[in-house]
This record gives sequence, C-alpha cells and structure tokens, in this order.
Amino acid sequence: TFSDEPADEAMLAEALSDWRRHARTLDDHLADRDWALGETLSYADFRLATALPFAAGAGLPVDEFPNITRWHGQLWALDAWREPFRGID
Repeated sequence: TFSDEPADEAMLAEALSDWRRHARTLDDHLADRDWALGETLSYADFRLATALPFAAGAGLPVDEFPNITRWHGQLWALDAWREPFRGID
C-alpha cells in the first residue's frame, strides 16, 4: 500500500472504467498489427506499455484484452524489456 488512507471506491471504479475504455481502444488498434505502428517495433510500443509490468499488482484486468496480452508477450520476449537496468551499476 502507498497510504494509510482508505481507498475511495467510487474513484477507483471510475478509474478502472476509464482504463478499460482506453485499453479497448488499444486492443482494437492492435487487432490487425503486430506492434503499435504496424509491423515494426518502435519507441511507441515502449511508451504505451510502461504500466503493463505493474498491471497485475494494480489489479488491472489486462487478460480481458487479448491483443494487448499478445503484444505485451512480444515485448516480454525482449531481454531489454524484462531487465531494462541490466549492467547498470
């Protein structure tokens, strides 16, 4: 937890609804392409996916979106995505 304050359930429900709406847009966008901009991995993919490593901990239902799940799996296959700070001391 980040705070001792009780969660505002209405605010959380609204945020989750917003997340699902935007996730649906991305999922639909990814339906006919491998990566965000088409067939080639780009910076856009990394920017769009920045929250995904934290999705499970945040309770975001990524598994409801098969194209996002597939796309994130492709990112997860990249060593640099899984371990972005490897070799940095």
